[in-house]
Amino acid sequence: MKHIFTIPIMLLMTIALSDLKAGDLGDMYELDWEMNKDLENEPFMFSYNRVEGFFLGFGVPKEFKDSYGMGSRLTFYGFLGYGLSNDRSSYRAGLTRKFFRRNSFEFGAELFDLTQSEDLWVIPRHENSFTALLFHEDYFDYYRKSGSSVYGIQNIGRLLNIEGGYMEEKHTDMSVEKDWSLFRQSKAFRDNPAVTEGIYKNTYLVVRTGSSRALRNWDAEIQAEWNSTLFDDEMPSYERYIISVSRYQPLGRNDDINFRVRYGTTSGSVPLQKKFDLGGIGSLRGYEYKEFQDGDKMAMLNVEYTTDGEEISGLDFLPIFDDYLVALFMDAGVVWSDKRDLPDRSEFMRNIGVGIGSKDEGFRINFAKPLDGPEDEREIVVSVRLNKMF
Repeated sequence: MKHIFTIPIMLLMTIALSDLKAGDLGDMYELDWEMNKDLENEPFMFSYNRVEGFFLGFGVPKEFKDSYGMGSRLTFYGFLGYGLSNDRSSYRAGLTRKFFRRNSFEFGAELFDLTQSEDLWVIPRHENSFTALLFHEDYFDYYRKSGSSVYGIQNIGRLLNIEGGYMEEKHTDMSVEKDWSLFRQSKAFRDNPAVTEGIYKNTYLVVRTGSSRALRNWDAEIQAEWNSTLFDDEMPSYERYIISVSRYQPLGRNDDINFRVRYGTTSGSVPLQKKFDLGGIGSLRGYEYKEFQDGDKMAMLNVEYTTDGEEISGLDFLPIFDDYLVALFMDAGVVWSDKRDLPDRSEFMRNIGVGIGSKDEGFRINFAKPLDGPEDEREIVVSVRLNKMF
């Protein structure tokens, strides 16, 4: 009976994406801890993955209305949706109040029951739905998260955004419920890994760069999460910290060099869903997806040089490059689980590569060659992206 929905949902997918360019998919995605926060800005919600199958719903965006220049009135936001294959609804219902126009402060509370992934930094949700639906590649790992939270958000002009709060949430396993795609139907989705189930009572802090002109070529975020026995002495305690810094440096009119550094560390009894993985699309492009798994710590560097194909001397006999952007890149990273702050340089896994894609960076094909690991396994890995990697 569930396959009845396939044709009409494909039609809805076509309509929903008909006005989008490939590069626009990333504009809907905002790096965040929770999968559906980008969905709430869309009246109609659609996604596809291996644990929910087709997901349909609607969202109420968080829109503030100014109250006589003193700040915004109480605002409701959230979403309600339904997964056709796992036969479950998901929702978020939030109330928030914003104060002040300049250096605004927001205070709110939420109830939620939703599908969560820790892989949102790897690939945008819309791009992941696209690859799962068409090519049988679902890059997220999922778990169910239900509970409540209270939070505060402080904006310091356009320079910084600081969010902190307390969450009480239940984490449960999710299984693969849908194994279908439009193409590559003989391929099977990966198993969805188990998580450490339980009720977690966490405090968290997130600091992000804003839209200030002083930081226009920088993008940075710091995440801190504490699960303490102060709130529940039956659950093991842990701490988790992630810092990500990106720099976009123009070198001339048509070329630039960009880099990203990402570092994560944990301590205590870290649940499986909070451990670190690297490899493949979005991280170390010369290796298999999540080839390096379950680390308590992680360090990674991505460097890219991009240039307009018209600017490359000596390739006049290949005019095809004139219409594309060419990239040279290098990735290096490692996951580990001992007490060292950083492992030896020899433990990092590295790759180099070249990419060619559209000038708006809405499409790119990458060819990556691993530099480490067994010699007979250093094969070129080809990947296709519909968004900038970082």
